[in-house]
Amino acid sequence: MRICIFAIAAITCVSLNAQEIIPRVVSSNLKNPSGVAIRPVTGEIYVSDTGRGRIVELQQDKIKDIVIGFPIEEFEMDRAFILGPTSLLFRNRNQLIVGTGGAADGEDGIAIFDLEKLGREPFEFAKDNESMSTLAANDDEPAEGDFFAMAATRNRLFVCCHGSDVGWVATAEWAGEGIENFKRYLPTRKLSRLPGPGGITISPDGHLVVAQMGKRDQAGDSTVCFYDENGKLLDKFETGLNDIVSLAYGPKNGNLYALDFSWEDPNKGGLYKLVAVDSQIGCEAVLIAKLPRPTSMAFDQSGRLWVTACGISDAKSNRLDAEFVSPGKVLLFPVIDK
Repeated sequence: MRICIFAIAAITCVSLNAQEIIPRVVSSNLKNPSGVAIRPVTGEIYVSDTGRGRIVELQQDKIKDIVIGFPIEEFEMDRAFILGPTSLLFRNRNQLIVGTGGAADGEDGIAIFDLEKLGREPFEFAKDNESMSTLAANDDEPAEGDFFAMAATRNRLFVCCHGSDVGWVATAEWAGEGIENFKRYLPTRKLSRLPGPGGITISPDGHLVVAQMGKRDQAGDSTVCFYDENGKLLDKFETGLNDIVSLAYGPKNGNLYALDFSWEDPNKGGLYKLVAVDSQIGCEAVLIAKLPRPTSMAFDQSGRLWVTACGISDAKSNRLDAEFVSPGKVLLFPVIDK
């Protein structure tokens, strides 16, 4: 018997032709924003403006620099996209965890910033991160980098790695104010037979949930995989989506949501709800909104959903300074987890 892909409350009769929801544009003119996180207690919105090598806080009438000076580079899979700080996660009210992607493999890492120490000026990446954990090459594996997505439990941190072709999810234990024993954990490409661990989250019943993006030039091959606490693959579900890059469970009814980046055709990207269905596949993707190049999402305490969309450049050269035809945005959805 297959495991339950969603919380029990989410297994309901749902129309697969739901009306599309139009989000509100909260911020625009960002450069490849790729991560969003909600600060606990205060509810402040933090975004990785990755193409400009910085972390920012969205305020009512402006964008405030929080951390600046991250290294940036062109993404090998698509040189129109610029990588700097990629994924964001709050461990608690003050500890901001950042996965980086703008340096060489083995130099990218997990950086930690203590926001309680933030003064009037923004942090500088090179001197103000509390710790920097990396995955260097060893006798068996190449170096890792491009840490695009993170998830956490009370005791552990999980990180999707895109530096090599192996397709690792790495893990570390929380220790004091930092992490320890940062190491390769799940060779998800080998286990799932698909490349690219993309979105990652923790299910309501404690399973690690990892989306495999699949092949860039093959439509509809993204899957969602469930692992137990020992790293055993419990089940794999086809979704029909192209390139899942973010997963999140809704805080109200525990529905599972996915962002499809759709590398080859941005017009097919969007926000989807993954609905359990009575078939061998096990789930079906219900479109919530069409979004070109969505990259990350986070629910706030009221149940609203914040989404970053990367933006598209048509520059043929000098891409680090390219102007964007469609700028990066932060979008806000009303409560959708119903």
